[in-house]
Amino acid sequence: MTEIDTKRIELYLRVYKPEYRFLKKLEVNYPIISGYFSIPPTFYTLKELDHLSDVETQFCLNQLSYVGISEAIKKGQIFKEIGAKFRRIPYGRMVIGKSEKKFREKIDPSKEIYGELKVKRIFNLEDSVIAITLFDFEKGKCFGKLNVALIREK
Repeated sequence: MTEIDTKRIELYLRVYKPEYRFLKKLEVNYPIISGYFSIPPTFYTLKELDHLSDVETQFCLNQLSYVGISEAIKKGQIFKEIGAKFRRIPYGRMVIGKSEKKFREKIDPSKEIYGELKVKRIFNLEDSVIAITLFDFEKGKCFGKLNVALIREK
């Protein structure tokens, strides 16, 4: 298991405004990527929410997948089995193709939140590489499937 330095996490997240940088700690043990998140008070409602919403969960997933997959690529832990050649992911080249979330229980956003992403399958397409992943937040309180596309440069 490789814990990623917080300075590296900050470097990846510099594309976000500071108040949207939720990922605080990351560990990569490919095919599992795990992270800890700190969620600020809700910014889009008049009254602060007492639960993690779909909006914040998606920010967590975006950051977990982007930083985690980028680090797995950097360390040569991913894509060997399909021969894809990525040394890094330029900004805008990784996109979420599909995100399916289910909430079983309320998650308290005022506490540190643990999330895990597991890469289940990777396959090549002509213009991209697709990673099919499963995720889990707080031991099953929120879980689902996330499809990530890495778009090749032309």
